[in-house]
Amino acid sequence: MGETGAAGDGGTKDRILNSSLSLFADKGYAAVSVSEICSSCGITKPSLYYHFQGKEGLFRSAGEYALELFTNAYGGAFIYSGDIISGIQGLFTAFHRFSGDFPEAHRLLFALLFSDPHSHERRLGGASAGELRKAIETFFQAAAAGHGNLNNKLSVLPMNFLGTVWAFTRLSSPDAGEQQLQLAAKTFLHGVFS
Repeated sequence: MGETGAAGDGGTKDRILNSSLSLFADKGYAAVSVSEICSSCGITKPSLYYHFQGKEGLFRSAGEYALELFTNAYGGAFIYSGDIISGIQGLFTAFHRFSGDFPEAHRLLFALLFSDPHSHERRLGGASAGELRKAIETFFQAAAAGHGNLNNKLSVLPMNFLGTVWAFTRLSSPDAGEQQLQLAAKTFLHGVFS
């Protein structure tokens, strides 16, 4: 898990990480101060610097932690099983569940994915977003092996998928049922005229 240590061990480092994940997801990197982080988890500034070497290190770790929460819970969805329809439905389901189970982590990961590529925020946390994007690219590359018509779309499929799944998870009801998830996946696969 990088510099975050074992998630859930209940120590000071985890308390800082969980508190900052919520703050960064709600306000973004620039709007959160070190004092606010320290106040929210009841620590001193030296304690934050001891565990994360500062706000930048903490933000990087928060992105890594958000990605780890996703991959630990739903990483199996990225493994292409040979069936494009069930694979896409599985990814939609995984992202939707992630948004409900870990809303702050979901918001932070997608904020990193869709932030300006030249922003300070992206430079700090972009590696986590990049790993998520790479997992989606790998899924589509595996799918293209059995669906040759995908080969000329590999440069845009991951971006289109991430944009669609982000919109779906942010705008749909948290209780979206299986039928809605399947419809969203079908619309992605076949377009609006299907």
